[in-house]
Amino acid sequence: MLQLIRNENQNIKYETIDALCDFFNIGLSNLLLYSPIHYEFESFDFIRSFDKKVSSHFDKDYYDNIFTLTLKIDSEIYTFAYDCFDTDIYEGTNLYLWCPIEKEKYESLIAKGHNKHFFNTYCDLIIKDKIKSADTSLNSIKNFNSNIEFIVKNAPDYDEITADLKYLPSDELLELKEYVSLLLNESSLKED
Repeated sequence: MLQLIRNENQNIKYETIDALCDFFNIGLSNLLLYSPIHYEFESFDFIRSFDKKVSSHFDKDYYDNIFTLTLKIDSEIYTFAYDCFDTDIYEGTNLYLWCPIEKEKYESLIAKGHNKHFFNTYCDLIIKDKIKSADTSLNSIKNFNSNIEFIVKNAPDYDEITADLKYLPSDELLELKEYVSLLLNESSLKED
């Protein structure tokens, strides 16, 4: 264990790593997660209220659900939220939790080591279970999935942009590649 902590992995056998995973009751992917930024689960809240206005238009009762997830990231508090009707959450499998963030603040997190792919993996492996523990009613949802992400304010939708890119001719894609490289270089110069 000390060799792992000190990063002296010269003689650590795979069996030792497997034994550590078994001992802590975690998978290998949990053991090897790393980020220079500390992520910490703070709380998960669920508020359910009867929506009289919507219910009056339909033959059944509708309830408004507000989910809030609070995470401490690099010693700052971030609140991710989702507002939906019963049918959106209980008939589906996805709980979308979004945290609006200014581009400068998000870029600051990236500069400190925040990585979107690591964050998604961390949320899938760690936060998802903490959400289900905090609200046991979510355990009844088959294939429960949580999608937790930052939404950069005033940024265009990434999926829409990437979908539109496939229609550009190759010469314009090359121009776009050069432009994106220029923007990335400018961004890295600002950080220095």
